[in-house]
Amino acid sequence: MFTDSDWATSVDTRCSHGCYVIMFACAAIAHRNKSYKSVILSSSAAKYYEASEGCRELAYIRGILKDFYGAECPSTPTHIDNQTCIAMPKMPVFSEKQKHIPLRVCHLCECCSNKMVELRPICTRFEIADIGTKALPEPAFVMLCNVLFRTHYFQRGPRHVSGVLFFTR
Repeated sequence: MFTDSDWATSVDTRCSHGCYVIMFACAAIAHRNKSYKSVILSSSAAKYYEASEGCRELAYIRGILKDFYGAECPSTPTHIDNQTCIAMPKMPVFSEKQKHIPLRVCHLCECCSNKMVELRPICTRFEIADIGTKALPEPAFVMLCNVLFRTHYFQRGPRHVSGVLFFTR
């Protein structure tokens, strides 16, 4: 799963925009691209919120896979391009600086502790969910479209992220 959020992008309302893409067998099987209705107070909180929303959809998909295959799925790698967001679920208690993050978003902590997801860092260049959050330069847009629509596979090289292999240009 790839999740991303673009913090306070709306010029009029300062609301953020988020996107997640869930991949299975090298193909996108679910996605969401949505503007938030309220203002989120930090970029980390926006990315954390979107990762939590992605986990809700992922729980549903994992349930279907469990029914189909009859076995528990291993942890799903969840790629986020924000180190603070990755560190938050590992903290035993939220600090004073994180009190603005809504309580319902603590769902991501639960997903991590139950081993449903494993948060992993990813370089912004390879963040597939970027295609739904911001305007990209044409080469980046074409590369991500090719991956999403399976017209191109990332090639093997010295860089890889949990089964998704990337160009090494």
